[in-house]
Amino acid sequence: MAFGYGGKKLIIKEINITNFGKFKDKTINFEKGMNIIYGENEAGKTTIHTFIRGMLFGIEKTRGRSSDNDAYTKYEPWDNPAVYAGSMIIESKGVNYRIERNFNKDYKSVDVINIDEGRTLSTDEINALFEGFDENCYYNTISVSQLGGATDKELELILKNYAANLGATKTTELDVKAAMEKLNNKKKEIRNSYAGESEVALKSNLKTMSEEMDALLVEENNVEKNISRNKDRLYVANDKYNRLKSAQSEYDENALVKKGQLDVLKSQHDTMQMEIDNLRNEKEELKEKRYALMDKLEDVDVRDPEEVDELIARIKKQKALPSLFGIFLMMVSLVGGIIFFVSYAIDFVLPYLPDFETYLLCGGVCGGVFVFSLGLCIGSIIKKGRYKKKEITRLNGLRETVSEISNLKKAIDENDERMQKMSKRLFDVNKDINEQDENKLETVDNAKDIEQLAREMDDLKELISKDEWNLEHNREKYEQLSADKSLLLERLDRLKVNTLEADAADLALKTIEDIAKEVRDNFGNKLNEEASRYMSSITEGKYDKIVIDDKLNISINSPNRLLKSSHLSKGTLEQIYLSLRLAAADILFGDDTKPILMDDAFAMYDNKRMGRALEFLNENLDQVIIFSCHTREKVMADKLGLEYNLIKLG
Repeated sequence: MAFGYGGKKLIIKEINITNFGKFKDKTINFEKGMNIIYGENEAGKTTIHTFIRGMLFGIEKTRGRSSDNDAYTKYEPWDNPAVYAGSMIIESKGVNYRIERNFNKDYKSVDVINIDEGRTLSTDEINALFEGFDENCYYNTISVSQLGGATDKELELILKNYAANLGATKTTELDVKAAMEKLNNKKKEIRNSYAGESEVALKSNLKTMSEEMDALLVEENNVEKNISRNKDRLYVANDKYNRLKSAQSEYDENALVKKGQLDVLKSQHDTMQMEIDNLRNEKEELKEKRYALMDKLEDVDVRDPEEVDELIARIKKQKALPSLFGIFLMMVSLVGGIIFFVSYAIDFVLPYLPDFETYLLCGGVCGGVFVFSLGLCIGSIIKKGRYKKKEITRLNGLRETVSEISNLKKAIDENDERMQKMSKRLFDVNKDINEQDENKLETVDNAKDIEQLAREMDDLKELISKDEWNLEHNREKYEQLSADKSLLLERLDRLKVNTLEADAADLALKTIEDIAKEVRDNFGNKLNEEASRYMSSITEGKYDKIVIDDKLNISINSPNRLLKSSHLSKGTLEQIYLSLRLAAADILFGDDTKPILMDDAFAMYDNKRMGRALEFLNENLDQVIIFSCHTREKVMADKLGLEYNLIKLG
């Protein structure tokens, strides 16, 4: 027979460990009936047991400090931890399935393949296949481990809780004693959470808060009205301010233009005044030069260059004649010579005239006088020519001086003319300047009004800012009161809920007590019957009845007397534990049989107990997988002639 859940039978046929713990590419085949997995400590028995559980339910990595010691980390592959996977072949209702699972937290996946049909099951089909079977069922029914590590008293408590939990929930998720203790602690915690608080006081505080919040709303409304009014005033003032600012901008622009024009006129005035001053200075300099030149002409009655030109022309026309005295002498000597010549001729005719020497002497005198007079005439001519040239040169220099004086006079006249014109222009500029000063701008200067409006707007903005700050402050206060009110309401609701929860805890405690009674009356009777049947078979009738009393104390009935669990050996307690698990599986899963995985479950059994247990399991179950670090199970199976599939781990 095979284990079934939800009406579905299950046989584990093969596991293929790709990479899990110490195993890599490891395949193990299982048979129906008894399978013994033998290996010394650290051979990998627990690894295979964990692998089977992991293939069925997965292995999650925990968080926090505990993650260093969780199953995920413990069995993460030693080599190449990125490959953390395997598969398992099972048979259910005659159909073969292969479960493929990747345990790696980054690539976690699971697929179930219908080998017979060659297709992958959908999520709904997988859920249907494993319906009603969870990890708690696995741990508390088909997965049996030894309790040998516990003391006799601890074993008694474990059995007591196990029986109570099965009766109350049909699983071992609930520890009755712990649940009742937790409920009492919760009830105490609830009572302490609202100690000193009363519904009347909370409601009174709520009323006070509500009144204060209403007052804040009224004040908020008034402040909002003030803000609205001041914003309207600010809008009007701002509009007027902008209009005046625009007009002032036009005024400033016109003023700037007029100022520019006035600056140009004043600049022209200054320039003209400077030119007039320069002309006056220039005139004084010209006058000084003219006076200086006129001083040179004090002895000359000439004031016009034309007069000098006339003088020069007259001098040039004058001829250089010899002096009268020279001419006279020359004439005298010429006459004397003529007389001498005539006399000489007469003498030649008239011998009675004076002698030749006398004539020669007279002729020589006349000749000498003639030459002297000729020289005197020539010298006079040369001297007069030189004087003429010198006089012309002097007159030319005089002409230049007179011309310069004339030019200076013209320059002075021109200077006066320019000064008159410049003075007239300066007069016109002064007139324009005076007119610019007298003329007012067409637009009005609004600077004072703009300044007054700016102050009013600043005052309004300050009022609005203060009101907005007060409004924000009131809203924050309102929000705080609202939050406090919400907290107060929560406290009031929590007070009501806590009161209900405290009442619920009382009711839950009573309900648990009623359930414990129901365990005894209903499920307990059935559990007693099934467990007693298994216990009688395992002990060959030595103990034929297991009794669970009102307080969930466990006793067994022997042919001679009723023995309490506290008086039983560890081996007997282990037998009771096995019987309870098998009975629980029968009750939970109905008529479906099941394979059992036993991890050193016979450590506290003596050989006789173990032999009878092996015979019972072999006779009543289709598949049993025994994990052991001893050869006792194999030796006993051989001794009893039981068939088994031996799997050695080396």
